[in-house]
Amino acid sequence: MENDLSRKLITFENDPNQKDICLQNELSISELTLKEIKRKRTKRYTLFADKLVDIGTFVKDAMLETDSKRKYPLSSYFTGMSLAALAFDDWDNPKSLSTKVSEAIVKRYKEDKKGLEAFLGMNVPSMHLFRQEIGLYTGNLEDAKMIWKNIDISADDWMYNIQLPMKFDEKLAFILGVIWADGCYNSGTKEIQLSCCEEDTLFYTTVVNPLLEYLFNKSFKIDDNRKDKSRKDKREPRDTTRIHMQSTAICSFLMNEFGFPRKKEKYSIPNFETIDCYNELSSKDKLTVKKQFFAGIISAMGTYQYNISRNSHSLTLYDIDRVFIQSLNDLAKELELFPHYFGRIQKNNKTYGTIIFNGPNCKELYQQNYVRNPSLYAFDSLVKLL
Repeated sequence: MENDLSRKLITFENDPNQKDICLQNELSISELTLKEIKRKRTKRYTLFADKLVDIGTFVKDAMLETDSKRKYPLSSYFTGMSLAALAFDDWDNPKSLSTKVSEAIVKRYKEDKKGLEAFLGMNVPSMHLFRQEIGLYTGNLEDAKMIWKNIDISADDWMYNIQLPMKFDEKLAFILGVIWADGCYNSGTKEIQLSCCEEDTLFYTTVVNPLLEYLFNKSFKIDDNRKDKSRKDKREPRDTTRIHMQSTAICSFLMNEFGFPRKKEKYSIPNFETIDCYNELSSKDKLTVKKQFFAGIISAMGTYQYNISRNSHSLTLYDIDRVFIQSLNDLAKELELFPHYFGRIQKNNKTYGTIIFNGPNCKELYQQNYVRNPSLYAFDSLVKLL
């Protein structure tokens, strides 16, 4: 969004009137608000940081009044270029004016930035401190860094108000299970992608994505029913739903704190006993966390079958990575779920590690988490989690 807005503003170089119309449309502010902004503006390129704070606060309050279903968080609209467009009457050199804004903000927050960076042990954008002063920052990354010391934070994470869970509870455990089952890291786009086949679309859109938004304070991009052309076999690609978890803080949180693999090869479930927040839990809560992680696994990759003629129930978990399946089998035993079969099966000319649960209890185990048939799906499962 910022690049789009910046490009639009730059195209109106030497045309301040069109620049103002663009601001009015992009920020969803009234003509009356725009007139007030003009009254507050600086002429002849002189600029003081307190004037930026005054204008930024005024525009933020005006935008809140029209903020019904804004696509991006308010904080993302307040950048060097957009602030320059708001602050200056003249618009004959947008890039230079944007640089002047950035320099003023860097100067204003120099000492605060230095102190915060020493406290966190990482770089913090000066623009983050500006947004924080005018009341636009609603994330929790400063506090999260104190708990999750191995996370990395990008400028976009500050801008988009990313939040990280502050405790290891059943909601986080459940989504970790889903991510371990269906997720993979894309090093090109630096994101974790969750992909499912068509029959799981309902589960993704009604449970997984709302829970991700609840945990991380971000609405992620969803590709719905797209063709997955990444499949290496020669069969017709299946329709998939894909969620793009594009955030440095979230990816480093999952990989550095919980051990999510950069490459899904000979990987296993998280080593819970090495996670400080897990070790601080009571014995009862530790068991709940592991059960909910396994529930997320079943929800994302479990296949339930009922044979009418034999009156038999089966629940199957299988994956081409047998190390991963072995770690799931060990967890199932720890949770006293005792699989009926653990071994290998041939499917589509490939060998899969496989866990099979038999008997009527597996039906209850599966229905407690997710039934693939949408007509049988218990929508209150999300309500129970939240």
